[in-house]
Amino acid sequence: MIARILLTIIALAVLGGCSDRRRLVNSPNTRQVVIDLDRQHAWLMEGEKTLLDTQVTTGGSGYRTPLGTFAIMRKQRVYQSTVYGSYVSNTSGRTVLSGVDRRKHYNLPGRRFEGAQMNYYLEFASGIGMHAGDLTRYPSSHGCVRLPISAARKFFELLDVGCIVRVQNGGRTASRD
Repeated sequence: MIARILLTIIALAVLGGCSDRRRLVNSPNTRQVVIDLDRQHAWLMEGEKTLLDTQVTTGGSGYRTPLGTFAIMRKQRVYQSTVYGSYVSNTSGRTVLSGVDRRKHYNLPGRRFEGAQMNYYLEFASGIGMHAGDLTRYPSSHGCVRLPISAARKFFELLDVGCIVRVQNGGRTASRD
């Protein structure tokens, strides 16, 4: 955990663009994401201009998406969860148990764990990120922010490590251009 925090601090200090907090405040061209948990919505911003807005699905009961201001720590186009997914029969290949938190259900005899696909992954808090996934109109993820695939691709393309992610309850302050 401490190593991850130190790596984030180093990345923020070394990288240009989004990682320079002075540019975030002073530049009209700095990109960031605003996520509204109440509205289940996200906006990709460049300064005050909205580049993209989309519905999202955030963390449900017991797995709330954390509130606050974060920086993207890691980008990974193809990503598979090591914690959440399904158990599949070793013999038939059929899904036996889905929506599993591997920390609660583990070592099931005759079954193998297959992690959930979380492509276009942009991690902004430890184990929490934005990624492509199925949407519901209510909070139901394990803490991550699920995006439609087209929005996930665009966020991944336009955001760099160090870009700011603001997670809030209501009150979006960004303008719509």
